[in-house]
Amino acid sequence: MDTQSKFTTEQLFKLAVIYVQKSMGKRQYKDTNRELTNDEKLVVYAFYKQATIGKVQGDRPGFFDFTGKYKYDAWEKLGNMSKEDAMKGYIKALNDLNKNEKQVWFEFSELDEYKKTV
Repeated sequence: MDTQSKFTTEQLFKLAVIYVQKSMGKRQYKDTNRELTNDEKLVVYAFYKQATIGKVQGDRPGFFDFTGKYKYDAWEKLGNMSKEDAMKGYIKALNDLNKNEKQVWFEFSELDEYKKTV
């Protein structure tokens, strides 16, 4: 049985979010000299928003808010995707971004502590 099959989609999503907050956003990729590209960040952002809020809300940001417009557009592209599918998309995107690390995000130290809370 692999590590992923021990958890529900929601639990995996929460683990992935913790990993992104504690690791990906604060350092360059392990064994590489690069950070996430803006396009990679937008994919992760859009799936996160869809999974936690649902369909895009509010008005598209104004002309000079370039970052806000890109985020809004990425999220809006997901349309009516279900929260469950967005969680799966977030997990898949994270796995794809970490393909050279063999899903190391399951191995981080908070895993045992997190399992006690779910």
